[in-house]
Amino acid sequence: MHPYATDSDEHRIVILVLALVSVAISSIVTELVGHIPVVPAVSPFALFGAFYAAFMRWVWKWKPLRWIGLVKVPDLNGTWEGHLTSSYDGNQHAITVKIRQDWTRICISLYTANSVSHSRVASLLTNDSGGVTLSYEYINEPRADASASMVPHRGMTSLYLENANILDGSYYTGRGRNTFGLMRMHRTQHETVLA
Repeated sequence: MHPYATDSDEHRIVILVLALVSVAISSIVTELVGHIPVVPAVSPFALFGAFYAAFMRWVWKWKPLRWIGLVKVPDLNGTWEGHLTSSYDGNQHAITVKIRQDWTRICISLYTANSVSHSRVASLLTNDSGGVTLSYEYINEPRADASASMVPHRGMTSLYLENANILDGSYYTGRGRNTFGLMRMHRTQHETVLA
């Protein structure tokens, strides 16, 4: 998995909240048990590390945090099935996309009958008037039995989250292929994948 960029300001806000909570809890625990010599002091840094790790893996997915607007980044984890239409041949091709994501990292893998691609960099824009946009650069590797015209290449994909379970958009490839196309997929399985 690799980091992704986002236009949401939630990362700064959540880190500040976690730091404040860590200091407060550390102070309270130290005040309550600080005079007992066998109980070690609770470090606010250790608490922050534990809270941040839990938030990054699990807590960011909690619905109440979305209802109050603290977290805007959508949870895209899961298996997505659909099709792409390529300018190469004008045909629809079945695709399976697997997305693994936590609060700060993501990996998008796309599988077709002829190739596999994996994201290298990505962004999730949440403040666009058109809704949430997932954009990523990928590297595509043909399968061993693919036609000779299939070569490794880079490309870009831009997908719009129509609702929680539909991604729709387009892609284009870099030098050597110069193809483009449309993609549409729906989430068939919502997975909580931990890296």
